[in-house]
Amino acid sequence: MTDDRGVSEVLSFVLVFALVISTIVIVYALGYPALLHVQDVERSNNAERAMTAIADTTTEITVRGAPSRATEVKLSEASLSFGAPTTVTVRNDTGGVVATSTFRPLVYDGADGTRLVYAGGGVFREQADGGFVVVRDPELVVAGSDTVILVPATTPMASTDAIAGQSDVLVRLERGDVTTVSTTGNVSVDVTADAPEAWHALLESTHVSDRSSVTVVEVRIELE
Repeated sequence: MTDDRGVSEVLSFVLVFALVISTIVIVYALGYPALLHVQDVERSNNAERAMTAIADTTTEITVRGAPSRATEVKLSEASLSFGAPTTVTVRNDTGGVVATSTFRPLVYDGADGTRLVYAGGGVFREQADGGFVVVRDPELVVAGSDTVILVPATTPMASTDAIAGQSDVLVRLERGDVTTVSTTGNVSVDVTADAPEAWHALLESTHVSDRSSVTVVEVRIELE
């Protein structure tokens, strides 16, 4: 009888141990990918909030006239850099160039493939297929009886135009030169950028008004 009980206890222990190990394996196999997905989604949401915060901070300078501002961005194995030049050109109803501005958008590249671009007051997210969707609408054109076109011309303040891998990055923004040009009649806005489809969906080809003004505000950005 003693031997039978000993064997029974050992068998019970083996079965319980096997059940525990099986449960751990199942939870790991099913739960770990889900956990990674949740972490990626949270990182992506945090990146959107960070870039939107930069856009809001820039608006303090371009619209409200603040001389300088600063905001902090948590990178978490991501990078913050300046992208390829974007050009905004405003033409009158005869095709003449009223004003043109070329600037460098700010780009967030996440470790999970998330790519967000701040340009012209708007925030855009790059999709897996290479297209872009709008996270925050640009404050580029305010149409009415008078059309007001505001161009935040972002540019690197120092030689450092990219930071990667740090936990926190301070983004300093400083108001630079401001130029305003006015014209009468209708105007059209052309944007040459990495997200042409997104810009096309946001901008009408022609803005009908009696008078238009184009203000280009230089915004110098330093990453540290």
